[in-house]
Amino acid sequence: MTSSLSINNLNDAQRELLQLFAGGLSEEQMKELRRLLLDFKFKRVTELADKFVDERNWTSDDIAKDAQDITRLKH
Repeated sequence: MTSSLSINNLNDAQRELLQLFAGGLSEEQMKELRRLLLDFKFKRVTELADKFVDERNWTSDDIAKDAQDITRLKH
């Protein structure tokens, strides 16, 4: 699989991470960094979901009903 991705196609955050870790990391450090980045992303996604729910004044019952409806659609 070939990739046409070049340094020019990266966003500022991606370029910053490349520069920051250009010296390489051990396998253990890579695992820790991956966990930190996933935690960071999860926090942002959670904030967006909370905002979405708040803007619509949804309750936990509304969310549970939507989840149940989605589950029914899959079957």
